[in-house]
Amino acid sequence: FIVFAGEPKRGKSLFALIIANSAHIYGKKPLFVSFEMSIEEQEARYDALIAKVPYHRILSGDLSNKEIERIRLELRRRKNMQPFVFSEDTSSLTTVSALAGKVREFAPDVLIVDGVYLMDDEEGEPKGSPQALTNITRALKRLAQTLDIPVVATTQVLSWKLNNKKTRAVTADAIGYTSSFAQDAD
Repeated sequence: FIVFAGEPKRGKSLFALIIANSAHIYGKKPLFVSFEMSIEEQEARYDALIAKVPYHRILSGDLSNKEIERIRLELRRRKNMQPFVFSEDTSSLTTVSALAGKVREFAPDVLIVDGVYLMDDEEGEPKGSPQALTNITRALKRLAQTLDIPVVATTQVLSWKLNNKKTRAVTADAIGYTSSFAQDAD
């Protein structure tokens, strides 16, 4: 169970996508689940990443013919690779049990969960509460152990809890509303 934590809009989702892409390049099947981005956003970021095209140009639809061809070429190169699975069913895929079902359905080699702090606790604790997040991180750790696959997760830190306001250094104490992210991560 691997956790990446950082301030909002600092590249955690992109870093998680880079990890998934690296696994994919080496013949592994990633399952990328995001609670922060739609499938369209995930796929556009993936296209930008693999084709080395600016993401904002994909979003604006302002791609040159050369950039469009680079995207097509990269997608053709990956046609015979293991699938790269994106999922975003945020209405029903918000619990660890639901994630486990997706893992059983797609049999990935690695599970990436972007935005764990937005998940729902199955034991009924209030969303985002320290106990709910603790239950979720413990369940994700057990999921990784039980299914014998790495689970890579992202979560946010609370800016006001950063130790050094000048360097913005992230510490375990700044992560969300619970210390369980640091306690449960490998």
